[in-house]
Amino acid sequence: MELLRQPLRQVSTACIASDGPVGSVVLALRVAPASVTRLGVDPSSRTSQLLAEIVLRHLGARPEVIECPPDRAFALGCDAALVIGDPAFAWRRSGLPLMDLGQAWAAMTGLPFVYGVWAVREDAEINEESLGAWLDEARDIGCGRTEAFALSAETDGVLGAEDARVYLTRRIRYRFGSREEAGLRAYLDAVRSLARGT
Repeated sequence: MELLRQPLRQVSTACIASDGPVGSVVLALRVAPASVTRLGVDPSSRTSQLLAEIVLRHLGARPEVIECPPDRAFALGCDAALVIGDPAFAWRRSGLPLMDLGQAWAAMTGLPFVYGVWAVREDAEINEESLGAWLDEARDIGCGRTEAFALSAETDGVLGAEDARVYLTRRIRYRFGSREEAGLRAYLDAVRSLARGT
């Protein structure tokens, strides 16, 4: 989202993206998606807030958007709550229908969704090449430690080791390629349309 709010330039091929279901960015629903009139959005991610609104509008809803913690959304009269990160996995036990927004975006556009990239201000005086190489190397090292991360997630009680392994190796994509670029461009265009009310 910050790519639209200030002049930034991308400095790495590292990213956080998904091409289909992601599992960690979901809408918990009390009504059918097209019937959502009030949407509670997690304040921790403006990018995901707008993704939720874009997907619901695509499905025919025109929700009032309220920023609130997801566990307060229904008490505030919301029909849907945006849940992000570890809490999204815990909400699978809530009994409510969940809409995976990575999957919804892929169904809408046929493209991956990019949740984050590494970027710097246009006026930053840095060596972009060395910073980009360092970030790419950090990504590659992390991708080589999936098993340790999966076991750590099980220890933390957030996910079982197998669920964490699936999340880290099949749900999340870490390399910004041409499809991710197209997905990011489509998202930024959708945000601009949303701002214009079209």
